[in-house]
Parts: sequence; C-alpha cells; structure tokens
Amino acid sequence: MKLPLGRWLISLVALLALIGPYGADWNETHLFNPHWSPHAKFHDAQTMLLGTFCPSTSSARNPGGSGVA
Repeated sequence: MKLPLGRWLISLVALLALIGPYGADWNETHLFNPHWSPHAKFHDAQTMLLGTFCPSTSSARNPGGSGVA
C-alpha cells in the first residue's frame, strides 16, 4: 500500500523530531556540559524525552488506517 504524500511528510517530520534532539543535545555543549547544574541537565533530558514521545505517539495513532486522520 502506497502512503499518500501528506502522510509521508508527516512521517518524515515525526522521524526528524524523534532523532533531532539527540543529535543536538547529546554532546559536551549541552547534556554533558560540566558547567551546567544537575537541574538544567534534568530539564534538557526531559525535553529530549518529550521529543521522543510526541512523534512516537503521532506515528502510532493511525499507522495504516483508512486515510482519515
């Protein structure tokens, strides 16, 4: 079954939103920055997890379905 263009684009954006926070924040300037307080690191990790769960739930909501969003 071929995905319509709109559903393909939503899937692409969900995938980018899923991996983007890890590419941006999983380094020495953000999550592993020794100058950041533990509280700031907690909120950075919390935001990264939010970026994981939101695209995951949008993708799982209607994976095959009838084409009605």
